[in-house]
Amino acid sequence: MKSLILVRHGEYIRNGSEGLSCSGIEAITSLGKIIAEKTKGNFYLGSSGVKRADQSAEILKQVLAVEKSVEQIPCLDYQERYLKGDYAEAIFKTIWGKQDMADNLIF
Repeated sequence: MKSLILVRHGEYIRNGSEGLSCSGIEAITSLGKIIAEKTKGNFYLGSSGVKRADQSAEILKQVLAVEKSVEQIPCLDYQERYLKGDYAEAIFKTIWGKQDMADNLIF
């Protein structure tokens, strides 16, 4: 059975760097451990390209021992898409198109 796991990035520093805070790193690491316990099979990781999302995906990649790179998926960057009104359609098409890549899809 395939799993679709939607993850929001960890807490981040709002000082212009937009990188994850220490508690954000800890939270994503803990989440990765929970995902590892609850799922079986291989993983596909996608990220919006926003720094905090990329950092979160890289942490999950390490915790879950994913060999493939995290794929940059621009339509996951909701700000521009949401304003155009096609955000949900773009996300659905992206996720649907990746379903054969792994047992567990994480975005």
